[in-house]
Amino acid sequence: DDVVKNGTSGVSATTTFSKLQGERVWIFVQAIEAVTAGQLCEYDAASVFGVEPCDTNSVDPILLAGVADNDIAANSYGWIIKRGTCVVFAEGSVTAGVAVDSDNDAGEGYVEASAGAASSIGRTLEAEGATLATFAQTYINIP
Repeated sequence: DDVVKNGTSGVSATTTFSKLQGERVWIFVQAIEAVTAGQLCEYDAASVFGVEPCDTNSVDPILLAGVADNDIAANSYGWIIKRGTCVVFAEGSVTAGVAVDSDNDAGEGYVEASAGAASSIGRTLEAEGATLATFAQTYINIP
């Protein structure tokens, strides 16, 4: 509750993210590889609930798990956001109000303007870097 009211995120303790509003759905996962706050995560193919930073462009949303709001060490457990507002790594050309999907060109766990409706996971609430460089506040809805 206090996170939503204060517009805070584990991505940066010193930045106020004014668009982080509303309820969020969180899921408890095991990080198979280390996960950095702000990375989009995909399910690890060799495990049931394990995740890793997404390393593929335009992944089918059913294979995605959510966005990390805090760092999770490899082989540790933590919570990631599956639905709602979050702060995510964004490719440099991402603008406000566009549908986004996974992007590996800029780095693991990034999002980019969507290649098509089938791979879209949400929409940006601001352009990349508007509040914090390399990030965008985004609404996601991952199945």
